[in-house]
Amino acid sequence: MISCDPEDLFGGSLTFTWFLMKSELPPIYLHAPGVLCALGDDLADIREAMFAGACPGMRVSDAYSPGRPLRLGFVDAPLPDTGFLPVEDRTRNNALA
Repeated sequence: MISCDPEDLFGGSLTFTWFLMKSELPPIYLHAPGVLCALGDDLADIREAMFAGACPGMRVSDAYSPGRPLRLGFVDAPLPDTGFLPVEDRTRNNALA
């Protein structure tokens, strides 16, 4: 079971309590997570879009499926530099992570 207080989700730290085979493990704390998604590129934008019921990064496109429009999540924010990674790891997916 994973428990998470929704009030903590955007308030600073997120605490997960894990129970595995009736043995309680210590909590894990995430402080100020870095986020980048179709809702926005920082916690304030994501909070605003989520509670407004908006999803500004979701658009209909056939860029990756010619002739078949699909609703896709786009990220328009500048991505961090991946120049420090080995060449094979310099991908858009790794820049988003």
